[in-house]
Amino acid sequence: MDICEAIRNRKLVSFYYKNHQRVLVPGAYGLHKTTGNKLLRAYQIRGGRNTGETPGWGLFKIEEISSYQVLDEQIENVPPGYVQGDSALSPIYCQL
Repeated sequence: MDICEAIRNRKLVSFYYKNHQRVLVPGAYGLHKTTGNKLLRAYQIRGGRNTGETPGWGLFKIEEISSYQVLDEQIENVPPGYVQGDSALSPIYCQL
């Protein structure tokens, strides 16, 4: 799973998470600053979701992601609401 490569190349990713297949724009990857869990901050554009409506930003535990794949689709613009230096992550391995 090369999340940083997808972020650098501005590629959409797809994965299965909490009973839903999702398509997302990966925004930042790093460790949660208090728990140490590996997390992906991503903007979901398609697929199922447990709370709220798509589209939207969310945090995803890497250990709970399955069937991860980088798609051929590339993003043109960073989704609304994205802020570099995600306050939930430290360190940040890579970000948009």
